[in-house]
Amino acid sequence: MAIMNVKFGKLFYVILDNKVDRSFQEFLITIDEDERAKILDKLEDDAVELTHGILKQDASVVSHIADNPNYLGCNGNWMCNLCQFYQPCLAMRKLAGEEVEEVKVKSKSIENLIDEIKCRQQY
Repeated sequence: MAIMNVKFGKLFYVILDNKVDRSFQEFLITIDEDERAKILDKLEDDAVELTHGILKQDASVVSHIADNPNYLGCNGNWMCNLCQFYQPCLAMRKLAGEEVEEVKVKSKSIENLIDEIKCRQQY
């Protein structure tokens, strides 16, 4: 919305459930000029940071989602749990001097994915 310079939009959810009456939901999202400016500033900062990391060819200078509270669920950071680069990322963060808590990474089996989805639905 910020990039497109619009003040409102809709967020659509398709809920995979056996209850038909709540299988499709929509929410109106609005932003004012201050929120839009903050979002655009953040996007610009992220782009500069990513460009810097690419030019240096060093992923450690780019922020990551490992400590982002938006990705925390029942079993820690669900994005990290499903990432094939978790171990190299963890090693890189340890080398950079970060205190990291190692989480047992789940395999990408259907059962584990289903468990993660159920867990996220609780929040």
